[in-house]
Amino acid sequence: MNSLYIESLIETIGQRIHDLRESKNLSQKEVIEKCGLHKGSYSKIESGSRCPSLRTLLKIAIALEVPPSSFFDDERFHMLLKEHKKD
Repeated sequence: MNSLYIESLIETIGQRIHDLRESKNLSQKEVIEKCGLHKGSYSKIESGSRCPSLRTLLKIAIALEVPPSSFFDDERFHMLLKEHKKD
């Protein structure tokens, strides 16, 4: 599997987490305090430069009060999947 494709998916998940956090009017600090992550780690997840574990995704979902599937239910994510299928 293409590593560039995987990196794009990770970035898209990070952007989705960022968008969900902002839609809830939460700061990074508030989410970090709710889920017990380090500031640097959380910031890297939102920027797409760090791939979160499933455990971390679950913690973030709980902190944002959203189902974990909401990180993958995004038009950008679906577009990347469709583009990959074409290749």
